[in-house]
Amino acid sequence: MHSSKTPVRIARIIARLGVGGSERYVCSLAANLNPEKFRSWLICGRVGGDERQCSEFIDEAGIEPIYVDQLRRGLGPHDVSAAMRIRRLLGEIKPQIVETHTAKAGALGRTTAYLHGMMQHERPRIVHTFHGHVFNGYFRKPVTRAFVLIERQLARLTDMIVTVSPSVRRELVEEYRIADADKVRVVSLGLDFNWLDDLAAHRGWLRAKLAANDSTVIFGTIGRLAKVKNTELVIRAFARVVREERLDARLVIIGDGELVGALRALARDLSVDHLVLFCGWVLDRARIFSDLDVTCLSSFNEGSPVCLIESLAAGIPVVATEVGGVADVVCGRTDGELVESNNESAFAAAMSRMARAKRRIAAERRATVRAGYSVSRLVHNVESLYDELLANDRHPLADGRSRVQTAQS
Repeated sequence: MHSSKTPVRIARIIARLGVGGSERYVCSLAANLNPEKFRSWLICGRVGGDERQCSEFIDEAGIEPIYVDQLRRGLGPHDVSAAMRIRRLLGEIKPQIVETHTAKAGALGRTTAYLHGMMQHERPRIVHTFHGHVFNGYFRKPVTRAFVLIERQLARLTDMIVTVSPSVRRELVEEYRIADADKVRVVSLGLDFNWLDDLAAHRGWLRAKLAANDSTVIFGTIGRLAKVKNTELVIRAFARVVREERLDARLVIIGDGELVGALRALARDLSVDHLVLFCGWVLDRARIFSDLDVTCLSSFNEGSPVCLIESLAAGIPVVATEVGGVADVVCGRTDGELVESNNESAFAAAMSRMARAKRRIAAERRATVRAGYSVSRLVHNVESLYDELLANDRHPLADGRSRVQTAQS
C-alpha cells in the first residue's frame, strides 16, 4: 500500500466529456477522492459536432480538464498527434496510476503509457474501465472481431480492468475472453441524488408543456439519439400502444444526436408526431423525472444505464431491453419489465401493462438504489482498488525483467 505522505498522482484519460455515465463517473472521482491520498488530472478530447459538452458536470465537480484536441472519433493521423500529446502530459504529470475510460482513450492512453514507461524504465499502474463495450450493436461482425482482438492485446498491457456491472464483466471474461477473471473487477456507478429533493418543486411543468392532464400517461426515454440506443423501437412501440389501445399517452424524448431528424420523420410517418415531444438535452434530473410515469430504454447494448438508476431512485418504473448490464440494475417485476432486444410487440405490450398499472417504486427499493449507487460507495471502492494496485509488486515491463519504480512528484 502507498505509504508516502505525497498524494498518489493519477492521470485519468477519457475520449470526451459528453453527458453519459462514463463522464459522470470520472467527474465524480475527480471531485470526491480523498485529496490527502490522491491527486487527479483529467485528460480528454473534445465532443463532436452532434454531441453536447457536459460543462455543468465539470463545473459541479470543480475540475479543469486538460483538453487534447487531437483525441477524437475515427482513425487517422490525428491519433498519432494525440498519442504524442498524451505522452508529453504523462511526462509532466509523472503519474503512478493511469486510468483510461472509453475505447478510443483506452487504446491510445494504455499504449502510450506503456511505451512511455518502457523508455523511462518505469511505468505507472494501468487501469482501464469498461462502461460497456463496443462488441455488440455498434459495428459489423468483421470490425467487431478486430476490436475484440485489439482489446485482448491491450488487456495484456493493463494491470487491472474495471467494469461497471457484473454482466459486462461476465461478457468480457467468458464470452469475449478479453482478460482472465482475476484481472477484471466490478465497480458500480456512483451518482449524486440530491436532486431528488427538488422533484416536487418541478412537478407539473412537463404536463403543462404537453397540454396533458393528470390521467395522461407520460413515457420518457433519455439518452443519445444514436444507432446503439435504438430509440426507433420506443417510437414504434408507443405508436402501436396508442393505435391499438386508444391510450391517452405522450412520449417525451430527452437527448439529441445524429438520428434526431430521422426519428422526427418516423414519428410523422407513424402519425404520432403530435404526441411525441423532442426535448433535446435536459440535464436537470429533477425536471426530467418530475412528471414521467414510465421510463423506457430500448438500447441494443448498455453498460450500466444511468437513466434507469435515476428513474428507480425517483420512484418511476421502467420498461427496458434486457441487454448488457440492464438486468443488474432492474429487478424484473419489482422495478418494471424487461423484454428481449428489438422486439416491438413485446416492448409495446410491456409499455401498455406499465401504463395501466399506474404504480410507483416502493420507498424501500428507492432507498436501496440510492445506497447502492452512491458517490461515497464509488469512492470507497475505487480507493481500495488503487491501494491494491500500489501494493502489488508484480508489475513487469514488456521485457519481463524490469520492476516498476513508483514515480514521485
